[in-house]
Amino acid sequence: MGAFSLARSQGWPVSLKCGGHSYVGLSGGDGLVLDVSRLLSLRIQGDRLFCGAGWRLGPLRTALAHKGWMLPLGQCPGVGLSGFLLGGGYGPTARGLGLGCDSILDAQMISPALGRVQASQSDDLLWALRGSGYGQFGAVFEWCLQLQPIQEVVVFRKPVRETEFIEELERWQHQAPRQDWRVTSYFHLGYQRASLVGALGGVFLGTMREWRRIGWQARAEAAQMPYLAAMNRLGGAVQKRLSPFRATSDFLAQPLSAQAIGALIDQLHKGASHQVQVTFDAYGGAIDQGVGAFPPRPGRLACVQALGFERGHPHLLGEWLSEYAVRLRPFYTGEAYANYAELGRKDWREAYFGSHWERLLSLKVLHDPCFLLRHPLSLIPLGTP
Repeated sequence: MGAFSLARSQGWPVSLKCGGHSYVGLSGGDGLVLDVSRLLSLRIQGDRLFCGAGWRLGPLRTALAHKGWMLPLGQCPGVGLSGFLLGGGYGPTARGLGLGCDSILDAQMISPALGRVQASQSDDLLWALRGSGYGQFGAVFEWCLQLQPIQEVVVFRKPVRETEFIEELERWQHQAPRQDWRVTSYFHLGYQRASLVGALGGVFLGTMREWRRIGWQARAEAAQMPYLAAMNRLGGAVQKRLSPFRATSDFLAQPLSAQAIGALIDQLHKGASHQVQVTFDAYGGAIDQGVGAFPPRPGRLACVQALGFERGHPHLLGEWLSEYAVRLRPFYTGEAYANYAELGRKDWREAYFGSHWERLLSLKVLHDPCFLLRHPLSLIPLGTP
């Protein structure tokens, strides 16, 4: 509370930082940065986890696995838990277990206006923390999350040649979002050694025998392994440092036509020098059952992320992303994923908050009436400096 009082007296904006993985640096800023990364308490009661807000996904996943539990976390080990949860939290088990934010049962938070609050005592606050993104209302210092018993999984992957892109992506977008809930899959298009390549793959929550019984993607390479080994294989045990990049995201509610997929492939070729890539992550399943402020559900087939590396020419990559948006965005819903934040998007309020904007803004005024927690994607009234 003292930090918020200091910021208020000095007129500083306040940012919250955990893993520091915001695509556009929303966890930093010119004002006061509250770093929660040392809040690493961990306590399990029954099937509930009480943990500090500073955990990163990799270490937390490992700690829970050794105790026989799992959460629907993302695969990148260095990402901070708090930002991941607040932004929705998609991961490789999401269709079976839900988004990360769907595991939130409660939270302890310091509100700039109200001091220490417990989210479960306010239906609106608990709802908002489940996916509204960006640390808008206060500093969460402890989470209470619903645990799942750990289990074996099957990891599968199938390379896709460029000549097969249209046929395979058409098939995937019809099947993957409607497949058995235990299957969470992706379809990836990108460059490798100057060649455009593709792959589809994912995770199945079950055994190899059950996977074969489903019979989906029978030609994919598949291997059964312990959950922790699978996550380390997908995301690595250590966070890798990436070159500077820019990204944009969208959601798919209707399958792309062959013509639209052709336009996507043509656009990818135009971005070859930036090693551009586009990834479709399947939605549906348990994601549709979640309740909270995460706006793009139910009925979404996939989240689509386009990403490119700057390679010393950021303005050229920006031009490519703008052209991508002009060509492909008419086929998408107009929504965006908060954890793939981007700046400069004119429709950002609708894209990130949808119809929840007014309800979230009212809650913002209650907990942070001076708008201390502010950044380019903040919940603030129009015209607020």
